[in-house]
Amino acid sequence: MKLYSLQSWDTPIEADFPRFGLQGTPTDVLPLTRRLLKWYDVYLHFHCPDAPISTITIFGSLGWEIDSAKTGYRIMREVETNQPFAAAAIALGEREGQFWAFVIGDEDEVDVRIEQIPEKQLNMLRDLKLQHAE
Repeated sequence: MKLYSLQSWDTPIEADFPRFGLQGTPTDVLPLTRRLLKWYDVYLHFHCPDAPISTITIFGSLGWEIDSAKTGYRIMREVETNQPFAAAAIALGEREGQFWAFVIGDEDEVDVRIEQIPEKQLNMLRDLKLQHAE
């Protein structure tokens, strides 16, 4: 049986996975970012006449916002030899409970995934309460 540990991944990629030809730290080489289209300086105008028909006009500016602060980099190493088994760059997705993952294996494997946590598990996480030990 082999034991593995999950650690923060801040070592150069070429030291852990030389076959991929990537040079530098994961934060430099694998910068996962989200581009979100957002409204700025928004002004809403409601026109609600007595009739059941109504209109809403939105004034403002649309702009792209780049968010890269929520990316995590983790590596799994064999405890006895400290050899890397797999590593991942993980970032939050565009919707609640969604995440993106770029995974490198110890062989010539790379996997890119977009996953969604099921609503039942999201509800469990929302209801999670932590107690402070006294």
